Amino acid sequence: VAMIFGFSFVSIFTFDLNTPIAHAKDSKLVSVDGDVYVYRDGMLQIAHDGFAIKEGDKIHTGYDSSATAIFMDDSLSRIASESKINVQKLYSDPYNFASTEVVIGLNKGRIWTKVTSLIEGSFNVATLHTLATADRSATFDVAAVDKESSEISVVENFVNVELSSYSPAVETTVVEGESLIVEGTSSMIVN
Repeated sequence: VAMIFGFSFVSIFTFDLNTPIAHAKDSKLVSVDGDVYVYRDGMLQIAHDGFAIKEGDKIHTGYDSSATAIFMDDSLSRIASESKINVQKLYSDPYNFASTEVVIGLNKGRIWTKVTSLIEGSFNVATLHTLATADRSATFDVAAVDKESSEISVVENFVNVELSSYSPAVETTVVEGESLIVEGTSSMIVN
């Protein structure tokens, strides 16, 4: 019996040490309004308040529909009507809960994000040609107008933006009150 207990004890702790440290058990959808769907592992699921979000999920909002995603670091993103996003990465260091990384791919539509308590790590929203990164508290809006056009507006603080439509990629900072408009291979910051 002691040998079985010892084996079980070692197995449990060995399993915990070898499990991936990327997890997002606290990320979820709230304020789900209208037709909101999550594609996970090839299956279509209807979203509801409290629906757990996982890495790899594709979230689609229908006409006149929306949802808010709350992430493990208390950041939140409002997903607008007729939007399509991919949850590309949800990471929280189990040894340092202040260190998180979220990467959201915006294929279509609009996502408004408020990063509140980010101490270490980053919150990222990517479109086909841009990557907006908040590495501290910030509030910003990203719209994917079409495959060639996007807009990033900062409401609070600043975000760093990488423009991948240039070769090599160009980095810029968009500060509070500014918008970056990207159309094809051209971009401009407006107030």
